[in-house]
Amino acid sequence: MTSVSISYYYYKWSSLVTFIVSIVGPLVLIEGTLVEKFWMALLVNLQFHFAFQFLSRLPYGIYKRIERENPGTKIPAHKILNIFSWIMMILSIMGFVGFLNSVIAHHHYEQLMVTMTFIAIFLGGYSSYLKLKEG
Repeated sequence: MTSVSISYYYYKWSSLVTFIVSIVGPLVLIEGTLVEKFWMALLVNLQFHFAFQFLSRLPYGIYKRIERENPGTKIPAHKILNIFSWIMMILSIMGFVGFLNSVIAHHHYEQLMVTMTFIAIFLGGYSSYLKLKEG
């Protein structure tokens, strides 16, 4: 698997699922006006896309800038950014499990709409890790 396959395959499919969840979720799970439901759908989508785009691009961009401007710190920066990518993947899994436990225990099923953000964080961290590994 490459960072390109994550961006073009997994990200697109999870974006489609997020879009469907953000449309159906507020209609079924949230009580309120249609405008409130629309804004909830928009926020769920923005949260998903910003999380993925930020985490998949920023660490690699930082590494490339360090490589250009300060090549002497390239190796430690690469290690730190790899660790950061792994931490994002591990914390997204831990957060997802903890979040599901909380939702099930407290019966707040309307909060399930944001579960796709954990997937975006994981995919963003993994994409970043692969970009750093490739180059």
